[in-house]
Amino acid sequence: MNESAEKLAATFRRQVVAPLEKLGRTIKRQVLIDGLACCAGALVAMAVGQFWLDRLLVLGLGPRMVLAGVVVGVFVHQFYRRVIRSLGLRVNVNDVASLLERRNPEYGDRLVSAVAFATGANDKPLRNSPALVDALVADSLQSLVSIRTDGVLRRDQFGRRVAIGIVALFMTFAAFVSMPDLMSAYIQRNWLLRDATWPVSVKIVADGFEDGRLRWPIGDDLKIVARAVEGDVPSLYVEFEYASGESVSRIMDRLGTSQFILDYGPLVQAMKVRFVISQIGVDERTEWYSVDAVSRPGVRSVRIEVSPPAYTDKEPFVLARGQASADVIRGSSVRIDAEMNKPLTSATLKSRSDDSAIGEVEITEGLRLAAQFVPSRKGTYFFDVKDADGLDDRSPVTYSFNLLSDPPPKVRLTLPGAGDMIVPSAQLRLAVECEDDLGMQSVSLIHQTRAGGSETIGEHFIESLPDFTQKQQKYSIRHTWPLLPLSLKPGDQLTLFIRASDYQPNSAPDQTNDASGVVVANDSTGPDKLPLNASESIRYSLKVVTSEDLLAELGRRENEWRPRV
Repeated sequence: MNESAEKLAATFRRQVVAPLEKLGRTIKRQVLIDGLACCAGALVAMAVGQFWLDRLLVLGLGPRMVLAGVVVGVFVHQFYRRVIRSLGLRVNVNDVASLLERRNPEYGDRLVSAVAFATGANDKPLRNSPALVDALVADSLQSLVSIRTDGVLRRDQFGRRVAIGIVALFMTFAAFVSMPDLMSAYIQRNWLLRDATWPVSVKIVADGFEDGRLRWPIGDDLKIVARAVEGDVPSLYVEFEYASGESVSRIMDRLGTSQFILDYGPLVQAMKVRFVISQIGVDERTEWYSVDAVSRPGVRSVRIEVSPPAYTDKEPFVLARGQASADVIRGSSVRIDAEMNKPLTSATLKSRSDDSAIGEVEITEGLRLAAQFVPSRKGTYFFDVKDADGLDDRSPVTYSFNLLSDPPPKVRLTLPGAGDMIVPSAQLRLAVECEDDLGMQSVSLIHQTRAGGSETIGEHFIESLPDFTQKQQKYSIRHTWPLLPLSLKPGDQLTLFIRASDYQPNSAPDQTNDASGVVVANDSTGPDKLPLNASESIRYSLKVVTSEDLLAELGRRENEWRPRV
């Protein structure tokens, strides 16, 4: 009898209890998976809501923190209720039997009682009749040929929830793969709580910016040009933010279908700019661009040294601080040393009149310029410079030099007491006055004789005057010149004049005197040419006569001058 009961019990455990235990494990696993799927779906749904709220309204840090807290709180509550509690759930075979009887009322109490007796759940064996237990088990085996679990597992509901969870995870993965920039901004803004900007749906390209930066000269008119790429923009604004924290917005003018332009005006300080696209909800903003305010190259200080020509014996001199113009003697050498406000890459000294290059410029340490040249004409000069940004000096300092010609000496000759007639033995009184700004090299008396009745002028003779010292600036003398050594004869004609010269190099066109004694330029065909450094007095032409002829002429003139009674 005991053997038969044991076999019956083993059969019951194999055919009833074991399937119920398997069903219990399946129920627990299904509850856990169902809970995970529900949590995943709920989390993705809340994240989508959080995403769109921030995307449309561009929430501040405070609202984003609150919204993230709500999402985390709801998710933690659901996860604890659906997953954590499911992990601690103990599903035994008696609970499964009870659940099956509630789902299948036709079982009556036979399944619960048989399972309880078979698993020893009934803890009062002394009150139980072994024969009655065996009979109940046997009857249960006959009536419970197959256990129906359809109403317990609810596979349709489980499948829907699992599908929702899978779709939620797939959508999340697809969003991160297809929209990495957008998802990165969402994570940074809503979970890392950083002030990242949402990527714009329409790409805005700012002309002239390199790696998000634009270097622009201070004081120059700034023009901002932007183009809309891969989309249509109804209107575009520019938002400016200064170092002081002040910000302003200005609307851009549309050019064509996708280009926008804004004339900002002169740039005063560095700033940040970003473009604002008008749309439904909160306007869309691009990343910040930086506008660096840079100075144009310019002269900070200058030193001008003038070295007069060597023949003048004058020492070099330096112009006063701030003085950029001077009168210099022709042939002077000018050296300009300038210190710039920023390093340069190139520099050229140019003439303002024709923009021609004057000479080489030496650049030291990128900041110091040195140029030395000899001005060939009156004019204005400047440094044409460029820095590493390719900027030049729009308002360069100019240096003006007025060339002073070194005029030849001023010469004056008079013959006190003499007329236009002389005798061969006369002693001619000469009054000579010469003056030069820088000093004279020579002062000479020059005379020529034309024989009576001849058309040919004789060779000219040069005689030095007494008491002259080279480099004198003024020379004045009263000199008696005897004519007897000249062996003059009546009828001859004597021409005499004074010639003075200074130390100026003879490199300019020849010059000569007109009748008034003013120095004038000679043409190349003139018979009498003077070097640039020489000048002559008025020429006197005297007729040589006998003493009788001279007395007769004097008597005639006396009679003409004597007043008639």
